[in-house]
Amino acid sequence: MSKVRFTRDMKRRILVRMRTRIRRGWVQGAYYGMTESGKPGVCLLGAMRQSLLELYPEIATQHGFRYDELSKRISLDRAVRRRGYKEVYTFNDDPKTRKADVLRLLDKKIGELA
Repeated sequence: MSKVRFTRDMKRRILVRMRTRIRRGWVQGAYYGMTESGKPGVCLLGAMRQSLLELYPEIATQHGFRYDELSKRISLDRAVRRRGYKEVYTFNDDPKTRKADVLRLLDKKIGELA
């Protein structure tokens, strides 16, 4: 993955797709699962993984692909560190974090790339 250059448009497309997936259903403690209302849901990392697989399968299926590197490339890691979290998953899985918080984070990142 180190040879892949993510353009602003690629980053934005990934983040928009992530937001769409999380809006449909968000979970904590697992990449994928069922929401409290019984709908399928994803966490931030699950949404990132699914979005990359759908939009750029040639990148997502590369040998040695690392999702933690992708979170750095699309600046999610920096955004959660600003909120006092060490990793994307610790922000997502914090019992105080709500779906609205996750959507706000994505909205902010999408806006920065507009």
